[in-house]
Amino acid sequence: QRTAYLKHRIESLKVLADEANTSLNSLLTEHQVELKLKGWPTSPVPALGESEDSNNGC
Repeated sequence: QRTAYLKHRIESLKVLADEANTSLNSLLTEHQVELKLKGWPTSPVPALGESEDSNNGC
């Protein structure tokens, strides 16, 4: 009984995770389009901890 319940919970959590992932991806895509419209480079993304201006020749 408990196993069936846990399996059901896991399945619904997987669905939730998929939905969250999908909406996150669409948000990221929208954001990248917005940046491109403003003329900002959208890739490559600088590594965490790397300062923005360390790689533009200043």
